[in-house]
Amino acid sequence: MKTPNQPDQRYDVRGDCQKVSEQAERVLIDPEAIARWAAEVDPGAIRPAPRPEELRVTGTPAELARWVLLLDCLNFCFWTTDEVPWTIEHAGRSWRRYSALVAALHRAVSRDRGWLEPARWASATSREVEDLFAGRGRIPLLAERVGILNETGKVAIERFDGEPIHLVEAAGFDAPAIAAHVADAFNSFRDVHLYKGRPVAILKRAQIFAADLAHAWADLGGPSVANLASLTAFADYRIPQMLRHLGVLILDRDFEARIETRQRIEPSSREEIELRACSIWAVEEMVHALQGQRDVSIPSWLLDEYLWDRSHDPQVRLEHHRTVTFYY
Repeated sequence: MKTPNQPDQRYDVRGDCQKVSEQAERVLIDPEAIARWAAEVDPGAIRPAPRPEELRVTGTPAELARWVLLLDCLNFCFWTTDEVPWTIEHAGRSWRRYSALVAALHRAVSRDRGWLEPARWASATSREVEDLFAGRGRIPLLAERVGILNETGKVAIERFDGEPIHLVEAAGFDAPAIAAHVADAFNSFRDVHLYKGRPVAILKRAQIFAADLAHAWADLGGPSVANLASLTAFADYRIPQMLRHLGVLILDRDFEARIETRQRIEPSSREEIELRACSIWAVEEMVHALQGQRDVSIPSWLLDEYLWDRSHDPQVRLEHHRTVTFYY
């Protein structure tokens, strides 16, 4: 087996996002809203988002590592321009957006375990991937997903002998190190952007890989992943939307109007980086407020899951921002 190199770049998601929040021009964090939230929230309700039993995958730790990498390399951008969600039928239910991705892959693996092999990912054709995601509507960014699936398979073979668990071993089963190794190894996971001339690491999907793998192994008695509490929130479309709903994030009028009228926000633009980075730092401030006001310790990744799940509540009427990207 080829030994993966140690990450040649240090990623400081918290530090980078704090600096952006201090310099942001279009997005502000409201500390009073955070204090109100911390005083009113039911800490017992802050729990992981539901994971449907119908979509559970079983296997060895190595197989689960392949499953999680397959899932997370394709986990991005589910909103559609016509606002009709991509939907698939599986296990007697309809699944939409992210859940449809999980269901589609679960369906494929249930029929053919070969989909758990990086060699299959590396050689997958556009037609095969389109068939994989067949349902009502069309999954967004299909061509990008084909390219990323091919790249992920090739890198997994070339650098890790087709076993993503080797990457995790090289990272010492440490969550932030796993995220760093994934970001270093796979271009599509390297969620780092320039803001006012400085790199800002956000690493949404790289950190989710570490968290998803930890949860998958924990459910089936696999190896333990250390330092999950060191992960930050996973800045996507829904977390900023929910934080705006709570009044925690305040946008300038022009930026807010563009989001509410469903105008495209350019990827890696200053306002897009500010929105995502301030979301991450706001969640950190919410964690600190809950600890300080209520003596309740909640890790950022868990608060993220709670906020993401709550963002789907019918009372959340604000629009999410619309950016076409494979980073989230």
